[in-house]
Amino acid sequence: MTPICITGADAQALNHLAQALQGAGVAPAQPLQRDVALSLHVWHQRVCQSDTSPVVPSRLWEQVAIDLLLANIDQPVWSWADARSIDALDFWAQLDTNIRFVLLCQTPQQAVADLFTAHADPGVDEARQLQLWQQRHQALLRFHLRHPERSVLVWADQAQQAPQTLVAHIAQQWQLPLQPDAVTPAAQPLPHNAVQLQLAAQLVARHPQYQELERELYASMQPLLAAPADPVPTQFAVASAQQLVQHYLQLADRSSEQAALQQQQHKADNLLQELHRVQEQLEAITQAQQIEVAAKADALKRLEAETQAKIELQTRLDAETKAKQAEAAAKAEALQQRDAQAKAQSELQTKLDTLTQANTKTVADLQEAQQEGELLLQQLHQVQEELEKHYLSHQALQTELQAKLAEESKAKQAETAAKAEALKQRDAEAQAKAALQKTTADLQAQLAAETKAKQAETAAKAEALKQCDAEAQAKAALQ
Repeated sequence: MTPICITGADAQALNHLAQALQGAGVAPAQPLQRDVALSLHVWHQRVCQSDTSPVVPSRLWEQVAIDLLLANIDQPVWSWADARSIDALDFWAQLDTNIRFVLLCQTPQQAVADLFTAHADPGVDEARQLQLWQQRHQALLRFHLRHPERSVLVWADQAQQAPQTLVAHIAQQWQLPLQPDAVTPAAQPLPHNAVQLQLAAQLVARHPQYQELERELYASMQPLLAAPADPVPTQFAVASAQQLVQHYLQLADRSSEQAALQQQQHKADNLLQELHRVQEQLEAITQAQQIEVAAKADALKRLEAETQAKIELQTRLDAETKAKQAEAAAKAEALQQRDAQAKAQSELQTKLDTLTQANTKTVADLQEAQQEGELLLQQLHQVQEELEKHYLSHQALQTELQAKLAEESKAKQAETAAKAEALKQRDAEAQAKAALQKTTADLQAQLAAETKAKQAETAAKAEALKQCDAEAQAKAALQ
């Protein structure tokens, strides 16, 4: 969807260009489907009433503008033409980036020449007219310089004289499916004659402060016809005396038409009064519709509040449900923990019974080992007593041998041999004694090692018994 906004200072040129675009395939803007009396023309009439420029529509009229765009969404290219859109250019540009703008301009001479037409406002002089011209064309130029890709700035009289050229340029610049050849170049009379333009040029010459803006417009303008060397168009140059006389005679010959024109003016006044009456009715209808829209908006707000309350209630219910689910999960987890504790307690009791049995066996083994140690100790005492007996016996024999040697000191060689034999026997006995002592020492070391091992085993069993007692106490504490 590509909307085209046609606006500018010349209403006649706006309507002529709108007709040319419609002939090239551009659809006219459609009103709202729910209210055919509410169109873009009515929107500008209601919104652009104040002198504030640019206008800032209220939220209600902004929504109406959106609805008007949506009402034409099915049309690929459509347009509207309204001179009051100058004051709402920034609003439309911001509302939809697809909107394109055709901006029609007048020269200051044309603006002042409008004062000499039949529909001119008698309360406006050339100074006020030039001020209005400056205000409008500054807005058009400023908007075009900010949005050169979305706007086309052209002279209104050139748009009337070369509509096909303008439509072709629009189609090419914005890539629109238009048919410039389908535009019928109808002969459009210029809104001003040479006398009016000559008088307007003399009046504008008194206000040179507007020449700079006119030059800026010429510099930014899209030319549709061959540009003149002079920045002021040739139709605004000083007319010849023959042309002035000719236009004066034409005006004089129209005196017969003045009566008919007055009658038409009277009819136009009647039509204007009827139009005012219809406009008042439309305003009343629009006001009633605004009240209805406000009532619907209030109902929508109440519905939104109720919906919000329901959402909050649902949120609270969801929170309570989640809390209950969390509580149930906690209870289930507590039951699982209790079952796990019961299972652990059962396993602990089984382990305690096993340790008790092992402790009983360990005590029995310890008692048996103690008995074996006592028996080995008794055997050791017996061996020690036997060794002492052998030692005493050896000492007695040695004493007896020494006595015999003392008595038989004078014995012969045979006795010496016997003595040597006795010495050999003594050495053998000594070796036997040493062997016996070694055996005794080995038995003592073995007995000490076995006793130490038995003591370590007894200590380990005692430690295991202490652990069993501690586990039994822990079980008692758990129960």
